Amino acid sequence: MGLSMKSTAACTQVRRIRYGTFTLEHALVRDTWDCENIIDNIRTCRTMLRALNLKHRASIDQTVQQKLLGDSEERKRLSDGREVRKLPSGEENSNVS
Repeated sequence: MGLSMKSTAACTQVRRIRYGTFTLEHALVRDTWDCENIIDNIRTCRTMLRALNLKHRASIDQTVQQKLLGDSEERKRLSDGREVRKLPSGEENSNVS
């Protein structure tokens, strides 16, 4: 920032307020670093990560399902005994085999 303002300003402190889905709400303040608070924080974060993992897996499953469905529709279309070729114009030309 100092360079962009043509100044000799220097950063004296940086504070991260978010890392992925974790925010300051999930951070442990140094005076609360005891076994009970640390374990409680780990449990909270694990629950969050499991929920995110499930959402991510559901998203992947949906994408895979869509690809498989598309493939099966293509196979069904081609399995009726006709060869389908794309013409340069983008139209389809069906030749009976």
